[in-house]
Amino acid sequence: MISSLFVNKIKFTLVFIVFLLSDIFVKIYSNNLSYRFVSKPFILFSLIAFYYYNTRCNGRKVEKNVLLALLFFLLGDFAILNSMNNFFLFLSILFFAIGKVFFCLKFKNKEDFEYSRLFPFSLGIYIFVTFIISVIYKNLQSFFIPAMLTLFISLVMLNLAYLRKGQFSKWSYICVLMGCLLFVFVEGVNAISTFNKVLLFPYFLIMISYGVSVYLIVLGITLEGNKEAFLDNKT
Repeated sequence: MISSLFVNKIKFTLVFIVFLLSDIFVKIYSNNLSYRFVSKPFILFSLIAFYYYNTRCNGRKVEKNVLLALLFFLLGDFAILNSMNNFFLFLSILFFAIGKVFFCLKFKNKEDFEYSRLFPFSLGIYIFVTFIISVIYKNLQSFFIPAMLTLFISLVMLNLAYLRKGQFSKWSYICVLMGCLLFVFVEGVNAISTFNKVLLFPYFLIMISYGVSVYLIVLGITLEGNKEAFLDNKT
């Protein structure tokens, strides 16, 4: 019963949306931080279960790099709940950086590819990251090195996601790439909010975008060996 909920992508998507909106509701309308220690973990726990059951159901090996990436994202989520404390803010940056490293190891392309086709894409991302750095640079202080490091890892993760083209199914490629693009965008917006104390978008949009970005990445990974469309009930 439980496994079927995670194997069926349409059912799981609805459940995931409920978990995500519940956490957003708690964030916006509750002044008790302890409630979020209950609502927030469901987002990553559900994605871990979703990945595990779908991978096993399709007869593929459960990859530790994916599980470790999600685990460190979960730790980052816990740490960022106390982001007003510099120590926990540092921990959140560290945990998310490590999680992205494991995603990089997952996306690492074992095939030969042409570096020339990476240039136009990387240039656009580099301009965006440079803009983010220029905006938050004066306020980074002791967080300068951690911030630069995690942004660099984000660039690597995004480039590796882009280079997956042709190695997996179309839906897998699109979902992972869109998820990584959205994640890097939200990361940049959140950096401005954290270090410049300027909220470019409402918390609702930032939290929705973060949840959707990680969901798309995990969904794309589960579709790696699946040539059928996402809406096919057989998946």
